[in-house]
Amino acid sequence: MKIGVFGGSFDPVHLEHIEVAKAAISSLSLDKLIVMPAHVPPHKQDKILSQETDRLEMCKIAFSGIEKVEVSDYEIKKGGNSYTYLTCQALKEIYSKDELFFVVGTDMLRDFPTWKHPEKILECATLAVCARNENEGWAEKEKRDFNDRFHCDFALVHYNGKPVSSTIIRVFGAAGLDLTDFVGKKVNEYIK
Repeated sequence: MKIGVFGGSFDPVHLEHIEVAKAAISSLSLDKLIVMPAHVPPHKQDKILSQETDRLEMCKIAFSGIEKVEVSDYEIKKGGNSYTYLTCQALKEIYSKDELFFVVGTDMLRDFPTWKHPEKILECATLAVCARNENEGWAEKEKRDFNDRFHCDFALVHYNGKPVSSTIIRVFGAAGLDLTDFVGKKVNEYIK
């Protein structure tokens, strides 16, 4: 089987996350996509996040009805910092005979060398990259740089996402604005 993992803080999950998930399933011919909200993303240790139970519930609401998507509470139950390499190692043990992909946007691709043990992630999974508001031709340069650094390639998710930010959505929500256009009706109701 081909299994994708889509992690993040999802604070809140928004419509672009859903579009990335659908594109990953289609582009990579995935049999399953595991959406995994982080307990505490290492790069957000000093930031206040919404309760993990709320972020998990919003993901369950947002991704319900999307075929092949499973929302996992693995990192939330595990607690502590959610290091991708540890999650990928655990998943590789569970899915030892399957092909794993770890789905990221181009923003995370560019930060990837700073992640804890990126080479251990690549031993377990192929990085699958979705553009986030990129200009045409971005992939060739990024693939060259990635290959020079890690001596392997990444897979492409064929979707160029809009520049939506969970941070801005939280600001709009704090101002009392309706978030339906960003998060969908059901997640907006949950946030209210």
